[in-house]
Amino acid sequence: MIKNYIKIAWRNFKKNILFSGLNILGLAVGFAGFILSYQYINRETSFDQWNPNLENIYLVGLTLNGEYTDQTPPSLAPAIMEEFPEIILAGRKMSYIYGTYPIFGKETVRVENTVMVDSAAATIFQMKTIDGKPFSAFERSEGTIANQEISAQLFSKDSLPSTENPIELRSLSTQVDFYETFYGIAEKRKLSVIDYDMLLVKRIYDEVDNGNPFTFETYILVKPETDIAALENKISSYYENHTSKNHIVKSSAFADGKVYLDPLKNLHLQPKHGSNMPYLTIWVLGGLSVIILILSAINFTNLIIAQSEIRGKEVGIKKLFGISRGALIFQFILEVFLQCVVAACLAWFVLIISSNALTKWFNDDLTEYLYHTDTMVQLLSAVFIVTIIAGTYPALSLSGFKPISVLRGSMQTSHARIGFRTVLLTFQFIIASIFISGIIIINNQLDFMRSKARGFETEQVISFKGMSLVYEVGNGWKNDFRNRLINSGTITHVATTSNSPAEGQPPAKKQFSGGRNKMEVDLVGIDLDFFDLLSIPTIAGRSKLTNQEFETDTVNHFVVINESMAAAMEVDNPVGQKISGCDTDFTVVGVVQDYKAYGFESKVAPSAYIFKDECGVGSYKLDVLIRTEKGKTKDAISTMDAEWKNNPNSDRLPLSYTFMDSNYAQLHEKQEQLKNVSSAFASLAIAIAALGLFNLAAFHVVSKRKEVSIRKVLGASVVQLFFLLNRPFLKVFVVSNLIAIPVGFFLLKRWLQNFAYQVDVSIWPFAISAVSLIIIMGITITVQSLRAAIANPVNSLRDE
Repeated sequence: MIKNYIKIAWRNFKKNILFSGLNILGLAVGFAGFILSYQYINRETSFDQWNPNLENIYLVGLTLNGEYTDQTPPSLAPAIMEEFPEIILAGRKMSYIYGTYPIFGKETVRVENTVMVDSAAATIFQMKTIDGKPFSAFERSEGTIANQEISAQLFSKDSLPSTENPIELRSLSTQVDFYETFYGIAEKRKLSVIDYDMLLVKRIYDEVDNGNPFTFETYILVKPETDIAALENKISSYYENHTSKNHIVKSSAFADGKVYLDPLKNLHLQPKHGSNMPYLTIWVLGGLSVIILILSAINFTNLIIAQSEIRGKEVGIKKLFGISRGALIFQFILEVFLQCVVAACLAWFVLIISSNALTKWFNDDLTEYLYHTDTMVQLLSAVFIVTIIAGTYPALSLSGFKPISVLRGSMQTSHARIGFRTVLLTFQFIIASIFISGIIIINNQLDFMRSKARGFETEQVISFKGMSLVYEVGNGWKNDFRNRLINSGTITHVATTSNSPAEGQPPAKKQFSGGRNKMEVDLVGIDLDFFDLLSIPTIAGRSKLTNQEFETDTVNHFVVINESMAAAMEVDNPVGQKISGCDTDFTVVGVVQDYKAYGFESKVAPSAYIFKDECGVGSYKLDVLIRTEKGKTKDAISTMDAEWKNNPNSDRLPLSYTFMDSNYAQLHEKQEQLKNVSSAFASLAIAIAALGLFNLAAFHVVSKRKEVSIRKVLGASVVQLFFLLNRPFLKVFVVSNLIAIPVGFFLLKRWLQNFAYQVDVSIWPFAISAVSLIIIMGITITVQSLRAAIANPVNSLRDE
């Protein structure tokens, strides 16, 4: 029986190859978008899913006044592990914050992604060597492993590090006695929130006995069935009564905060301390892919209904020979299912052969997920769902034809069927309208973020992160190093800072009191030319010190604050006021404009800019920034390279730098990715809507051909007939826009709420969307309408 149905389906395909080809092509587009979207979603939702202890691992963070941080004092982890029996392990992790980490082996390698952990964190996150040994199997608390690519540069093939044969290599500089001991090669890790090219497993000393000034991410592995809410309260109470009392911790902005526990399974997509943009992206992407698939199914439905008159006689004859309606429904559903399978396979094949382009577009290799079981199950589910959506109504409709009426040739297309198809087409154009206006607003927001609205200039600015670690520039650098660079004629400004905008970790947060309030402040160490180099306007006072104040005055302490901190102080004129932080009293000498150093998703925090390292390691000015003359960027880099090579500490160490405009663009990588994806789906939605419109217009013109011919014989003009044929589509246009505008406005306003700084939503994107759709509709249906309007009426009426 099924074999016969398949033969009938094949014959119908050959008989109606144009319509069937359009069916399969439209579905293939929908399936391609669906598959591609879920490759990305599968990747993003797979972080740390491989860890057998996923459900029992938590990040320990601090929260205060609605702000969250993942940074905690180093003493917290060992203390709570000893204090609370529910905690099996408590480990610490810190990314290398000074840029690249130089290692001197067979070749000199600047490792871009270096992570330091203690042995507890290495165990929690299953950190292993290439032979599958976990670090805990080494029975040691210190050691280093690097990935295969870096190891190939550091070691010769016949001399690789292992547990039995560790290899010691010099690091940071050939001029200092600082070494890393390698105990193996790191295995290729599955996706995790802790990713590294080189792992340093170290003993981490606490701030109580050893004055460790750094903060760490703290992770705990708890016993199964632990009451997490109760444990969170107990750790918070311990932090408040013990850890926060330490002298070093007191100056932290979160010294008065409470502890929160964030499950590992949430850290990649929805961390409490970070942006939920990745989570929003996968939901938007998933929603768009489903919508595209539904639009494809709607088109499929419309195309099948358009063939109802062609299939009518087939149905009538089969019914006369006693074939039941149920059997006919099964036949039509099977035909739809087979076409869906062919479309899915076609989409799969296209994605495989275009894998290189997809990798470049997504900036990641997603094609490996094409062969995962999850993807196969998702695609098969999509095939069944589309079969039900696209096949049920046509099957019920076609199988319900009355055989006598059909065979007499008196079958008429019902108004209900035409109305149903019009509703489906209206839905398609609603989605297309929302997509078009959405793309415009997303582009406007991204243009806003790329523009001068960020509050500082990134063009022509080059960052040399951590340069002062090996090139000592100190406070006495100004009359030597800086002047040589300025006098080169290729560099206009030079400055050092503890935190280059858009690069590395955000500034350290400290508690300051000033004016009428105590506040959490972003602390940034700077020197004299910092604000001029970045073109940050001064609002009040001055943003520079004199040479005497900067270099020789050891009694007074000066600070520049931003607008947000000035507002938080709640004083009429903050210039000249005293503020306190880091056990130091500072005099405010100026107020500068707020600038969005780390993106637009969060409000600019109150910030204090200090000149003399009064707050210790958090304010050390290790990064060097330069602004080049326009058109002389290469020459400026050559100047820096020559200067660098004159430094003895740079032996075997090539100059490392990044461009600030590129760094800043990477902050908005997820938004750019969302824009690219939305643009692609918008194009698909428009193409599918146009295809649906084309087919409905063709069907509409065919159904009206006799009416048009009669009207033409009675004297109707081509223009009158043209408007007669296009009137139904004008209604579709009006209704779709009346629905799309409020729905699109609501959805886009919700998306913009993810940004603290955003563009206004005006009527213009929706007006542009409406004009675009009317143009698309005009182009799609005009040819067919004109052809029907100018056709010879004899051809339609000669059989009457």
